[in-house]
Amino acid sequence: VLDGTPNPRGGGLGGGWVGRDGEVYKGMSAWKHLENLAGPTMSLFLDNYIRGPIDRLVKETPPRLPKFVSTMSDDSISITVGDETVRIVRRESEIGEEQDDETPDDIGDTIPG
Repeated sequence: VLDGTPNPRGGGLGGGWVGRDGEVYKGMSAWKHLENLAGPTMSLFLDNYIRGPIDRLVKETPPRLPKFVSTMSDDSISITVGDETVRIVRRESEIGEEQDDETPDDIGDTIPG
């Protein structure tokens, strides 16, 4: 677990691994474990492309995420995040319309089998 934040489910998952002769690493010890396994080149990759972006994302995440709501009707779906809503409307021509079948009528004659 790369994030060392306590999580009620983390203990159960970790216990499951240890109970099956596995190992559990959390937070900084998880990063150290990956670096030890990776070697110098892959460690640099982990820092630049995995750990750095994750750390920035965690720092930029607001303490409280905006409310998320989605609703669906027969002809549309609405998605609301915070105060912004997007409504996607199906066009009547797309509902129940069959796809053009470009398969030749004699397809059964040409497929081995």
